[in-house]
Amino acid sequence: MPEYRSLDQVSEFPLCWPQGKLRAASRQRSPFRTSMAKAHQEIAEEMHRWRARGHVISMAPAYRQGRIDPGVALWWAMPRRNQPTDLRVLACDSYDDRPDNLHAIALTLTGLRAFERYGTYTREQAIEGARPMLPPPASDELPWWTILGVEQSWPLAAIEAVWRTKLEKAHPDRGGDPAEAGRLNAAMDQARKERG
Repeated sequence: MPEYRSLDQVSEFPLCWPQGKLRAASRQRSPFRTSMAKAHQEIAEEMHRWRARGHVISMAPAYRQGRIDPGVALWWAMPRRNQPTDLRVLACDSYDDRPDNLHAIALTLTGLRAFERYGTYTREQAIEGARPMLPPPASDELPWWTILGVEQSWPLAAIEAVWRTKLEKAHPDRGGDPAEAGRLNAAMDQARKERG
């Protein structure tokens, strides 16, 4: 999975899914039943309210044959005082249809703004978990199999199962350490490259 460090690296098509965010194992029918045009309008309104410096809605192309990937990712740049803009992302593939997943992201943004409105967090504190996870800088680190706690000879499917379990515990959305999640992702990428 590529690393996205700025908004100009993100494309509308194909889907740019955030590194470290697991894809939904199964999808459900949405209670929303909205249209793509309405969902796009909701996102545009939320991005205006968030004072975003730009945003990209990324998804799989619709012209491909077969079942279309319903996942969508909203990437945007947050202005920061005395700092360059800060890249953020929310992604959803919980529902069967792309408009419903995009609507879920708009609802999430609305909910996050409520933190500031009710005085529990600032908007920046509320959205901190939407920072894309980046792998740690390259260093003289342990081999991937040691980081993942597996044997180098194990089948790739078994290694990925261990990685998923460890990543769930280390994921920042679940109170984990972003640096550890990045370290696990980098180790899994190395394992996949080695296995071809």
